[in-house]
Amino acid sequence: MNIIRLLGYIERIGNKGIPPTRISRNTRYVEKIINILKKYDLIEIRGERYRYIYLNERGLKLYNLLRQVELILSKDGEIKLEKISDKKFISKKYAPEILIQSPSFLREKTWLAILSKRGRDEA
Repeated sequence: MNIIRLLGYIERIGNKGIPPTRISRNTRYVEKIINILKKYDLIEIRGERYRYIYLNERGLKLYNLLRQVELILSKDGEIKLEKISDKKFISKKYAPEILIQSPSFLREKTWLAILSKRGRDEA
């Protein structure tokens, strides 16, 4: 598993815990992710009828380190960081490059360029 993806799941779970459906609605995928996080001894599952995923002590240490890195990088407000687990991260940051690399039949669709700019400030 990619380390960035692993850190994204740590960030998504956070210090409060989440239900498995916040990872994905696909139960097989959720079980795969849970097994990977358990393999690295980062989470614990609580509840029988309604399961919740919580970071254990080791996972919380990693989560706190992520917060410290964020504070160091964004010191004095110079850098505005996006969350690793933000689903829109790739589309916001790399959408124009993706359109350039896409096949010609997609590049000719003007609505794709408009959608790629959605959610960004036009300042």
